[in-house]
Amino acid sequence: MRADADRLPEVVTAPVEAVLCSMGLQVLQPLPRVLGATAAALRPGGALAATIPSTAALTLGDRARWLPVLVTLRTRPRYPNDAVMGRLPGLLGAAGLEPTSSEDRRFGFIVRTEADVRTVLDSLYLPDVEPRRRARADAVAARWVGDELGLSIRRVVAVRRR
Repeated sequence: MRADADRLPEVVTAPVEAVLCSMGLQVLQPLPRVLGATAAALRPGGALAATIPSTAALTLGDRARWLPVLVTLRTRPRYPNDAVMGRLPGLLGAAGLEPTSSEDRRFGFIVRTEADVRTVLDSLYLPDVEPRRRARADAVAARWVGDELGLSIRRVVAVRRR
């Protein structure tokens, strides 16, 4: 099922076992209301499993590959919820969800073509980057073709209190 995150309780016919949110908590607003709606849609003991961007698992080599692109863009991804993501465990708790795990993991993505480069850069949240700057970043990132690019993702699991 797909639904607006803050309207889940309105669309589920019975409490659900799990809610999955892939790369969305950093942009869904207002986050406290979204988390409250998520908890309300879960049965007691049900789980929220979410992935969010991270840099914690990147190697020094990964950071070196990313740096020229970020310098060219003159920014890094900035998400609407950046100010509150550091308080995510507390926000989950306030919503009635008990965090049970938070794990940063590095994934290696083999960049095979320039289309792969564009896909990676398209996945970044860069709403204010000018098209010319983005095109220059695409050209700089074209050096990734044929290499493995490190991507770091945090997986967070929280369970609705009984």
